Amino acid sequence: MLRAGAGIETAVRRLSQDVPGCAPLARVHRGLAAGRRWQDAWSGVDSQVQLREFGAELAFAHATGAPTVQLLELTAVQARRRRRQAVEEQAARLAVQMVLPLGLCFLPGFILLGVIPVVLGLVEELA
Repeated sequence: MLRAGAGIETAVRRLSQDVPGCAPLARVHRGLAAGRRWQDAWSGVDSQVQLREFGAELAFAHATGAPTVQLLELTAVQARRRRRQAVEEQAARLAVQMVLPLGLCFLPGFILLGVIPVVLGLVEELA
């Protein structure tokens, strides 16, 4: 929207209406429209890291009127990279956590079906 020429307040309002998970931005828009300071208006999204990051990028543009489309795109790339790394870390932790249950389930079965018949067969041959 910013690339198309929409203002920051208009973009914030449209995001709050149309994008799932961006509903807190409606409060930000109302605060900005009422003349609140940027930091005060954005204080309602402190619990949502990604919205707070984008708000920090937009703060510079709001204060100076500078274009921030490239900064926002870079922030989005970094957010995706962090999310991917977090998912990969969770998958690695899950793999480590699954070793014990798998060992407890498969080891008795392996012993009962693989080792004991071989041992019994050897005992019968030797006897």
